[in-house]
Amino acid sequence: MDKKRGFALIAAMAFVAITSAVVYFLLERSQFGLQGVRSRLDLVEEEYKIEDSIYKSIEWLNSGKIYKPFSGRYFSKLFDVTSPSFGSNDGLYPVPTQLKLKGTDKSVIYSTDPDLGSSTFGSLLGMLGAAFPVAPLRIDGAKVKITLVNGVPLSGGVDEEASDAKDHYPIFRIDAMSGIQSGMHRVGYVVGKLIYGGRTGIYGEQKAVMGGRCDAYDSSESLYSTDTKSPDCLVASYKKVEIGAKGVVWGSVAANKEVKIKKGGEVCKDFQDGCPNEGEVCEGGQCNVSKLKGNNGWESYCPTDQGDLTVNGSMILKLSGGSPDKNCWSKVTIRNKSTLTLVSTRYDYFFKKLEFKGKKSLLKISPSTKNGVVSLHVKEIEPKTIKGKAIENSFRPVQFEFLFHGDDKVNLSGTELYMALIAPSAEIKVMNNVEFWGVIKAKKLSVGRKAFIHYDLSEGSSGELTGIFYKLTRVENLLGRSEAYGD
Repeated sequence: MDKKRGFALIAAMAFVAITSAVVYFLLERSQFGLQGVRSRLDLVEEEYKIEDSIYKSIEWLNSGKIYKPFSGRYFSKLFDVTSPSFGSNDGLYPVPTQLKLKGTDKSVIYSTDPDLGSSTFGSLLGMLGAAFPVAPLRIDGAKVKITLVNGVPLSGGVDEEASDAKDHYPIFRIDAMSGIQSGMHRVGYVVGKLIYGGRTGIYGEQKAVMGGRCDAYDSSESLYSTDTKSPDCLVASYKKVEIGAKGVVWGSVAANKEVKIKKGGEVCKDFQDGCPNEGEVCEGGQCNVSKLKGNNGWESYCPTDQGDLTVNGSMILKLSGGSPDKNCWSKVTIRNKSTLTLVSTRYDYFFKKLEFKGKKSLLKISPSTKNGVVSLHVKEIEPKTIKGKAIENSFRPVQFEFLFHGDDKVNLSGTELYMALIAPSAEIKVMNNVEFWGVIKAKKLSVGRKAFIHYDLSEGSSGELTGIFYKLTRVENLLGRSEAYGD
């Protein structure tokens, strides 16, 4: 009996031991599983932070209105196009780029950690004479580097003689990582979609009065002639357009409030005699004519300057930089029988006052690059008349951009004028007998009955570049795993 009881005790003890071993094994396995779950959760959280930092970077790009550097007007002034190479300012995980800051070997970078590269975004936008337009990028729990990789001409092709005058869509790369030396590292590629405002043509914001004639041509394709002219003139206003009794517009008119065509005035779809086919007349808010962008205060461009400049004889004025001590003057006087030639297409000229002293004083425009634009900013002009015989531009009209910052009434007189005249605060009057090639945009505009305007369509048939929308196109990790994100 005792012997049987002993066997039963041994069996019970064995059962308890085996059960304990199984329970211990299960507990150990459960703990290991919990650790694995925690590891996977940590990984998911880390991945979420990295993905979130990429999207926050795109939001930062979109919030900053970073589009001007990629317009045809500025692109060649700000960038050098190179073969793919690392910028001298790049850091860890360098990115080969095809655009460098003009005259340097530096890539355009914005980074949240100096080990990733030295930021040059501020320098890029400073070259435009503007303050840094966005707040610093702040990302919690991740390191970020944004690099401008390339800018592609809008046409999609590469024309070395003309591409620098075209708008470009930018391509950025975003590197986001949880740590500099270790952790997850993902790369996003972002492409900018160019956004255009409506084409405004021959424009008076408050009122545009066409008393004379207006047709169009494209100076990027040919010189103006009876064979190359086109019925594409657009006379537009944010408020009111008036066509005078002798006025003829071969093209269209548009105004958000009112279009008035006096008896005898015509808007023609083509050049047929008698204007049998009427051109388009748009009246009302649906026309969506935009306001003219105003100028910043003069001091924002030229807080200081080089003082006065007087031209006696002939002078070629070159610019060595875009800072006020290199491109700003208080007063520029061109004396009688003297010629001042402007050549810079990289930097803008700023003359607070431009004075023509004598009937034979001449301002000559000669762009240093084939398709470059000479941009002249003037706050005050004396006399208050822009005369054809006082300004000589033998190049395309849109290659001379005259930006008038004053609020005076200015007359255009003489026989021939070639320019893009932008005067957001001024009233511009085109006198009789003036033949004008190019673009006029003013607060108020009136064109005399005997004047003839040849609108240059090459100012941008799609309108003015007003923004860029940045969109994520691809994300991959540093080892090459890739995902597609939309078109």
